Amino acid sequence: MLIIAIYLDITFEKSNKKENETERKYKRRIKKFKEDLQSFASYSRNKYGILKEFPNDIQNLVKTYWNKNGQKIRNYRNLEQHQFNLLEEAYLQLKPSERFILRLPDNPNERDFEKLTYRKKVIASDFFKAEFHEFHKFVETLMYIMKIRAEKHKSGASFSPKSNSLEKFNEGDLMKIWVIKKEALLFSVGEKSIDGKFGRIKIRKIDNKFDKIILEIKD
Repeated sequence: MLIIAIYLDITFEKSNKKENETERKYKRRIKKFKEDLQSFASYSRNKYGILKEFPNDIQNLVKTYWNKNGQKIRNYRNLEQHQFNLLEEAYLQLKPSERFILRLPDNPNERDFEKLTYRKKVIASDFFKAEFHEFHKFVETLMYIMKIRAEKHKSGASFSPKSNSLEKFNEGDLMKIWVIKKEALLFSVGEKSIDGKFGRIKIRKIDNKFDKIILEIKD
């Protein structure tokens, strides 16, 4: 949403230091504010009033998607990240076809492990596949509202200075870095086929210790 705000020339002003507020508390509050600007949940909940800066159509779209889909996905994420291991209900299905099945609890808001229920038999792969399509529809609708036409991107597109073709990458080359708050995902080329046209993509997660990025543009 922060990228959308930048595209729409929407700016968010940090608040001034409060009376009797220490410098340490003020810096901590501003840091939290900047982190929240990167969180979709902050916009859906209109934290700091930031969602009101967007056009009404986008406000309604964000709130509808969050209430119908986004909130539940976040609940599962929080449950796995902060409470329990979701691999508790994992099975190998043999009939009608062999398949690994992971069931998700019906009540992801529950914080008592003994009270988790699985009566609805929600299969994780099916659930997240359906949710991916819902998120795709959300993005498509958002782009339509913003009058941005869809474009086809080449496979393997990256920010690397090298060509987008995988053939031009060597095994071990770094292709992309995705920074998500305090973590970063590194995408690099893994084992390649004999002809060099195809290859595996290795994904590695590391702690993000960058606090700033300086871009220098030269002619």
